[in-house]
Amino acid sequence: MGSSDEGEYKQTETKDAYSDDDFIEEDNKQKSTAAGLKRKRAAETSGDDSSSKKEDNNSFELSNKRRVFVKTFPNGQPSIDIRAIYHDKDGEVKYAKQGILLPLPQWNRLKELIPEIDEAIEKTKK
Repeated sequence: MGSSDEGEYKQTETKDAYSDDDFIEEDNKQKSTAAGLKRKRAAETSGDDSSSKKEDNNSFELSNKRRVFVKTFPNGQPSIDIRAIYHDKDGEVKYAKQGILLPLPQWNRLKELIPEIDEAIEKTKK
C-alpha cells in the first residue's frame, strides 16, 4: 500500500452518523435481548403452575417420553409441537430443546399422507 492508499483509508475513518462501535453495541444489544428471550422461554416452560394448567389442555401424550402440544405462533396461527420429555435429577418434567414444530399447513399435509405412510409401513413389515 502506498501513502496515497493510507490517506484514503484515514479519510474513511472519519465519524459519520454511525461508527463501527455503534454496530458492535447494537450487536451486543441484540445478543442480550436474544439471551433474555431464551431465559424467559425457559422460565415459562420450567414448571410455572399457571402455564402447566394451560399446557395440559393442549398437551397429548404419545408415550412416556414424547408429547404433542398445540401452540399458537405470535401471529395467531396454531402449530403442532412434538417434543421429547425427560425427568431431571429432582424428578421434574423437562422438555428437550429441539423438537418438531409443524405450522398448520404442514400438519394438514402430514394428515393427508397418513394412508400412504401406513401403506409404506406395511410394506416394510413383509
